[in-house]
Amino acid sequence: MNTPVSMEQALVPAEENMIRSATLFDYVQNETATFKEKPFCAEDSLLFTQLAYLRLGEYVRPLRRFTLSVPISRLAKPEVLDEITHSIRESENTARLLTLAANSRRFSRVRVKFFEAITDEEIDQQFSATTFLIDSSTAVIAYRGTDNTIVGWRENFNMAYMTPVPSQTEATEYLRRAGSILNRRELHVCGHSKGGNLAVFAAMFCGRDVQSQIRSVYNIDGPGFKDDLVSGRAMQSIVDRLHVIVPEESMIGTLLSHAVPYKVVFSTAKGFDQHNPMTWVFDETGSLSYALSLSRGAMIFDDIADKWFSGLTNKDRETVVSVLFDIIGRSGASSFDQVIDKIKSGEINAFRELKNIDAGTRKLLLPLVKALGLEYVKSKIPFLRGREEK
Repeated sequence: MNTPVSMEQALVPAEENMIRSATLFDYVQNETATFKEKPFCAEDSLLFTQLAYLRLGEYVRPLRRFTLSVPISRLAKPEVLDEITHSIRESENTARLLTLAANSRRFSRVRVKFFEAITDEEIDQQFSATTFLIDSSTAVIAYRGTDNTIVGWRENFNMAYMTPVPSQTEATEYLRRAGSILNRRELHVCGHSKGGNLAVFAAMFCGRDVQSQIRSVYNIDGPGFKDDLVSGRAMQSIVDRLHVIVPEESMIGTLLSHAVPYKVVFSTAKGFDQHNPMTWVFDETGSLSYALSLSRGAMIFDDIADKWFSGLTNKDRETVVSVLFDIIGRSGASSFDQVIDKIKSGEINAFRELKNIDAGTRKLLLPLVKALGLEYVKSKIPFLRGREEK
């Protein structure tokens, strides 16, 4: 949808461009410049979007005008770490990041404030946001991405046909309130996955006063928006401060449309695991290491998904999402990780499920399943792959 370069450029082997090595852990540990010496940057946004997954409810007060902030060093104490990382994905790595940040010259003075978290299955909402005070003049507002809950992923998919979803409304109100309280600070707004989408949406609709405080908005491998919103006046009011970063094999950040071309970063992982920014590669200068483009496979997936999606009406999209989550509900999965395990084991099988749904919905889904299945076969059979590339 927003592919920045041609397919020919995408075929340049990654090994010819770089040697993969350092990651976010190295950046947090080794960056010695203070924020006065080196202003907030893309690399910093990765850290704060990951810290937004911490469960801070017992230690950081919610968004109120008169609440105390908590030093990041307090949250990094061993007895606290276990509690705030319990049951989150990448719990050990997130704890490691927090510990490194608390002991680094750049991040050790950060304070944490305004923790909010809402999960409401009745309205398909999973939302969380945290504010990080960098110094007396700068704050970072970070939105959590989709967690491991089914309701969180349902809200993600609802974005395909519904604007706003409940978390977009909540994100806007959070930014408006936090910004008005922190009205003497510059703001950097960021989020990973769905959190990236929330960051952009909130920045668009938070009001002129708070918008004037915003210096940057980072969408870290999060989905975009429907075309009418991308081309609208609200998006144009922040587009000069907007940054979108995705990995080579992105499957989430390329969904829907973005108002700016995304930057593509190398990753140490493969496939969907690249969605985790902790796998993204940094170069020897401590900056993210950017690729020329998406991988060939990601380009194909993006093209297939875009063509299929653009051919659906809003009602079609709602039907597809409803059927998909009916299938997940029947599977007995209670978390996204369990859904993935059931797909891998064959308990959830796309072609089998197609036989069990009504003819109208089957007609909507079949082109996507066939196209993705054909590309999978081509990737496994050199003869067919070779014909495609000639």
